[in-house]
Amino acid sequence: MRSMGRARTLGTSSSGRCGLWVLRLWANYSRPALELVLAVRRAVGKETDRSLGERRFETSRPRPASWRGGKVVWFHAASLGECISVIPLVRAVLDQSSDRRALVTTSTTTARDWIDD
Repeated sequence: MRSMGRARTLGTSSSGRCGLWVLRLWANYSRPALELVLAVRRAVGKETDRSLGERRFETSRPRPASWRGGKVVWFHAASLGECISVIPLVRAVLDQSSDRRALVTTSTTTARDWIDD
């Protein structure tokens, strides 16, 4: 039986380094284009001031003190329909353990407003 040899560490191959370089290049130079897209989305009502901050990874609320030490399970529901559909799953996960907390994120302002209510 032939030996598989040493396992490669992620990112050490030439293709891995190239991929990382492309990712860094994209991250550094795409921001103006992304800001333009966000400005257009804000102008047509698809984003709010709050959601624009969230798109930039700025939180609008601090993490609740009661969440410290617990496990946070993150659910992302892209639309209002997905938000409605994920609620039974969130409840089931929370019922499994008292130290779990649920974070539900969404991509639309309609779904975000529904979750807030």
